Amino acid sequence: MHRSPHRPTACRRPAFTLIELLVVIAIVALLIGLLLPVLGNARDAAVDVRCQANQRTIHQSFHVYANDFDQYVPIGYRAAPGFKQFNLNVYSGFADRFVLYGWLYQHGLMDAGEAFYCPAETSDGESFDGDDNPWPPGTPGRNTLVSYGLAPLAAIPDDPADANATNLPRLELQGQRAILADSVGLPERVDSRHGDGVFALYADAAVRFIERDRFDADLALCTSLSDAFNGEQQRIWDEIDKR
Repeated sequence: MHRSPHRPTACRRPAFTLIELLVVIAIVALLIGLLLPVLGNARDAAVDVRCQANQRTIHQSFHVYANDFDQYVPIGYRAAPGFKQFNLNVYSGFADRFVLYGWLYQHGLMDAGEAFYCPAETSDGESFDGDDNPWPPGTPGRNTLVSYGLAPLAAIPDDPADANATNLPRLELQGQRAILADSVGLPERVDSRHGDGVFALYADAAVRFIERDRFDADLALCTSLSDAFNGEQQRIWDEIDKR
C-alpha cells in the first residue's frame, strides 16, 4: 500500500489583534510626545551655547582691535543719522563704505564671519549671507548687517579719519558694561531670535541672558527705526548693563 510522505504542518504565529495594535500605536505616540520636548530643549540649548561662543569670539576681535588702536574701539551707533538702532552695520551700501563692525572687517578681524550672526536667527535680512544680506560685505548698494547690536557707548562716525579720542570709547575703561547683545532695535528682531530675551556680551568677556520682560515695555514702543526712540533704546541698554 502506497503511503503519502509525512508533511509537517506549518507553524503559524498568532497575529496581532486590532486592540493590541492600537495599544502599541498609543504607546509609540506617547513616547514620541515625551521625547519631542526633550529633543527641542536639547536643540535650543545647543543654539544658546553657540550664540554665547559667537559673542566671546567677537570679544576677542574687539580686544585685538583695541590693542592695536590704543584701546579705542568703534562700539556704538552711526553718528549719521544718529539712530541708536543703527548699530548692526558692517557695510553701508548707500554710503558705499565700511562702518562700525566694518572697521574690524577691514582690519582682518572678521574672517570667521558666521560668528557675528546669532544661530537662532530666522530672518533672512540678518542671517549670514542671506539673499538680502550678502557676505562678504562690500557690494555697492547692498547693506550688510550682523545679528549683534553694539551698545550705544558713543556716536561713531562712518569715516575712521573723523574718529578721535572725543568720540570713540576705550574698551579698557568699560568695566563690566555691556558692549553688544542680540539686536534690541525693534521687537521683531528679538522675535526672530531667542524670543524671550537676548544674550549680551560685557567688556569683561562675560555673557549673560537677559530676560525680555526686563526691557519689553521700552522695546514695544520702538515701532520703527528713528532717533525718536533713542530714549527707549538707552533705557533698554541701561537694563542690559545691570546683567
